[in-house]
Amino acid sequence: MSKIALLTMIISTLMSININAKNKNIVYADKVEKIELFDKFSYPARVISKINSTMLSESQGVIGKLNIKLGSVVNKGQVLVSVRHTDPAYNFREVILKAPVSGMISNIVVTEGTLVAKGNKILTITDPNRLRVLVEIPASDLKYIKTNNTGSLRMNYLDKDVGVVVSGVSPVLDPGTGTATAILYIVNPADIAHVKIGTIGKAEFKSNQRFGFSVAEHSVVYEGRKPHLRIVEENKLKRIPITLGKKRSGNVEVLSGLKGGESVIKRVNGYIADGAEVVTQ
Repeated sequence: MSKIALLTMIISTLMSININAKNKNIVYADKVEKIELFDKFSYPARVISKINSTMLSESQGVIGKLNIKLGSVVNKGQVLVSVRHTDPAYNFREVILKAPVSGMISNIVVTEGTLVAKGNKILTITDPNRLRVLVEIPASDLKYIKTNNTGSLRMNYLDKDVGVVVSGVSPVLDPGTGTATAILYIVNPADIAHVKIGTIGKAEFKSNQRFGFSVAEHSVVYEGRKPHLRIVEENKLKRIPITLGKKRSGNVEVLSGLKGGESVIKRVNGYIADGAEVVTQ
């Protein structure tokens, strides 16, 4: 055989292989099985202290000695400050103010010598070890978020989520926001030291947990308004009718039409008729 004849044969063979490859109906498919599905709910969350006591002046006078500093730890009944009455009729009597609760001094709004009236704010005591988390639940979600539901609290300054539990949900909606306040508590006491009072995070909950099928939205094709999936069965493309459920993050739940183990086609290299032979990639 001459070199020209050999070269011609090789080129012809390559062209034939290329044509056959182009004629193949190539599809990309994944097997589907039942997985755990759930509805996820996410809300802004605000961390506050369960103990947040504001001490007010009990009489008009001048602040005497302050026995505490900002950040000081105090015990219930501890003497914190004295207020000296400015009216001579009271013989400049001092009123001693004691801590109503145990905690930490989180705010002081006076100094020694400050003139205060009765009812003026003097300081605030909070307890950094007794926290609660507030979230606002939209009316439409109240059927899912119940007392004793567990969830997670995410803060941008923490490297892990913190477990929380719903302590209670208000039965009254705020007319301005259409939401009800829910109070959460941190499950693990060891996590409390890492969560800062006054910070804003995100609380997430799972509800309606179940097992079912989920496929990518772009895998669904429509005949009119009826959704179908294309599957590979005995190396052939087959369309099956399905019923769709909730959509989330690019996926959609399939309520009926799948049994499990089907190879669901997610992408094809062109139009392929129902019943055509396909090659799965």
